[in-house]
Amino acid sequence: MTRKTIRDRRARATGGAYTLAAGWQRLEGSGWLSRRSAVTRKHLRGIARIRTMDAGQTLYRVGDAPDGVYGLVSGALEVSIPRIDGQEVIVHRAEPGFWIGDLALFAGQSRLITLRATNGCQVVQLPQERLKPLVEANAELMRDFYELSHENMAMTLRLLGNLAVTGADNRVALRLMVQNASLPTGEQWIRMSQDALAELVALSTQSVRRSIRRLEESGLIETGYGRVRVIDPVALGRLCYYAELPRAPADGSRRLPAGP
Repeated sequence: MTRKTIRDRRARATGGAYTLAAGWQRLEGSGWLSRRSAVTRKHLRGIARIRTMDAGQTLYRVGDAPDGVYGLVSGALEVSIPRIDGQEVIVHRAEPGFWIGDLALFAGQSRLITLRATNGCQVVQLPQERLKPLVEANAELMRDFYELSHENMAMTLRLLGNLAVTGADNRVALRLMVQNASLPTGEQWIRMSQDALAELVALSTQSVRRSIRRLEESGLIETGYGRVRVIDPVALGRLCYYAELPRAPADGSRRLPAGP
């Protein structure tokens, strides 16, 4: 067992209580930060802060002024957008390694989404008052944040595409592929209730339960209390008509194909 694995298990056992050093190291292991240069990581590490959030606590809301860029260290965040009637709808459940907040900050505009902790979690913040001068002094950092914006836009388009998929089994399978691909390195279980999954795919809970049962009986997934594990991503991808299926890259990161 590696030191990192031991540290991660201790953090989970204490409610995700990572130190900044341990939390930053975890973020360097997957997602956007893992693909930054050593120089970029050093610059950003120098301004980073760590914050702990309780279940249900809001990180920021639609309309808030930007205050920084955030990376999810532990736990999960619900991403919500406003409907035309003013109510919020949950469109994504972010896993550790997820970064957000760059678009509003660098555009100088208000927040377009709401982020809320689904359980106790920790985030690293790159505060606006320190990040903007850092980027101004190191122009190459802007390219890194353009890539982050591109990644998040690509995810948004995939989520929209998911809702256009017909057939409950196909829609649920595609959503599970999206969630599975965003898991941090070494994690196999998608920790999500079937009620939460139903909201994400815009289906009734009953329809999702039937789809989950059929997928499990087909040997494509395994379920536990409040969690799902993808057993056969190749067959699950075929169910969604993906021409190219997600495979783990050599660097250990998880990336989705561009689409069907």
